[in-house]
This record gives sequence, C-alpha cells and structure tokens, in this order.
Amino acid sequence: MDLNITVGGDDIPTKKETTGIRETRGKGRGDSDGKWGDIKLTKYSDIKWRLNARARKVKKFTTGIPELDKVLGGGLAVGLNTFLGDGGSGKSLMAREISKNHKTLYLCCEVMSDAPDSKEYPNVTAVDYTQYLVKPHKAIAELFTFIEELQPELIVIDSMTSFFSQSNKALPESDVREMVWKVHQAADNKIPIIGISEIRGQGYNRGPAGGQGVKHGCSMLLDFRAYTILSESQINLFGASLGDIVYQVQVYKDKAGKSSVYPHRLYWTETGGYKVNRIESISKNG
Repeated sequence: MDLNITVGGDDIPTKKETTGIRETRGKGRGDSDGKWGDIKLTKYSDIKWRLNARARKVKKFTTGIPELDKVLGGGLAVGLNTFLGDGGSGKSLMAREISKNHKTLYLCCEVMSDAPDSKEYPNVTAVDYTQYLVKPHKAIAELFTFIEELQPELIVIDSMTSFFSQSNKALPESDVREMVWKVHQAADNKIPIIGISEIRGQGYNRGPAGGQGVKHGCSMLLDFRAYTILSESQINLFGASLGDIVYQVQVYKDKAGKSSVYPHRLYWTETGGYKVNRIESISKNG
C-alpha cells in the first residue's frame, strides 16, 4: 500500500456565537487520511528495516596498555572516543601514552608540546593547528585528507573545541555539536580517534567545553579525574608518596556495550605504574 500521502488541508476558522470560542474546521480534519495533521507520511516498505534491527558490533582498538584495555572492555572504540575531564586530569597525558604505541597523527590545537617528541617516537606525527586556523568544515576536510594520505592507525585531537574554532572565540554549541557529529559519523568503525575535551564552569554551568554534544556525539566516553595524595591510606592504596597526583579514568558510555561490562577504574601516576580497581557500579551518561 502506498502511504506516501499528504494529510490535512486549509483551515477554515469559525466562531461559536454562544461562547465566543474559536474552533477549526478544515479539509481532512477528523478523516482517516487527515489523522496526523499536515505530516507527510513515507512508504512503510522503505522504513520497516529499522524494526528489531540488531545492534551493530563496534570494533575495538587495543591501546597497548593492558590495564587500560581491561577497563575499556578490550580497547578504544574504532570511532570517536571522547576524553572528558577537568584541566590537569590526565587526558592529554593518557593520550600521549597511547599514541606512543601506534602510528599516530597527533593534532596539536593548543600547544605543540602536547604531542610526544617525534625524535624519540618517530611513529607519532604532530600536526600544527595552533596557528593559521581554518573554518570548522575545512578543518574536518583537512583531517580526513591527512588520514587518507598518511594512513595512521590512530588520531588524537587535542583539543576538539580548539580544533573546530577558526579564531580565539568559541563556536556556538550547536556548531560544535554538528562538527563532533560529522567526525563521529565519518570515523565510525573505520579509524579510532581520541578527541580531548575539558570540563569548564561551576555548578549548573559546569559542563564540557563546547556543550553537551561533545559527550553525546561519540562511540565511547571516558571520564578523567585527578586526586592529590593526602593520607596514609592513600599512600598504601596507590603506592605513591604524600603530595603525588593520582589520575583516574573510567568508562561512562560505550555504544558497543553495557555499563555492567566495565566495573573497573584505572589509576596511575606519572612516576608509577597502573592499578586497576573494581567498583560496584559506574554511571552511564549519554
């Protein structure tokens, strides 16, 4: 049955003399083919494939850090992975450590020193986006041109909002959301991308730089936090010294799985090793 029809019609307003209330009478109102107002229906045969569709399996990409892979349920998603956290919470630190293990294209959008030294790690290519900024759509086109020509195994964008900003002024949230979604759609199940985003603001205004679209437009969302060692119990727990900084990461969202699959947090210090702790439950946002 062809359901590609237009329903509804011109409204003819009238007035009830006894109450003064306006009512609407028009062509198709109340009829079976005017049921949904002026919404134009499509062919059912074109959309029924959406019913009870099986979840598509998302590929995993090992980070080269076994403890981190355990926390991530096997590795990063092959797609956009958002590293979210306050300034100094270990996002760039972890991205650098992962990039050292792979042929990586590291987009430096704030300072060039974010990327590992290419002399020490020739497998990492730093790309300068700290100057001569371009419009967001052109930046994305340049990114995938680099991918096509250089064939990296991993991409790091440090940071996403800086990469999408053509000047020192921040883009509107709606524009950032669109750009993040474009990268997510293009990279999905094709190449792993780490997109770094900082949390800013206080109270009700606290959230990702660039808005909530940064959290939702990704395959995997990782939450980063940092703590200062202040007690004897913390020293014993982490094997660190008083005053050391301990970094924490856990999965907040993974479109390939369920939150119950990721009952661990990873802790590490800049001078020490990695420690995986099991937790009872984790929150899943997005």
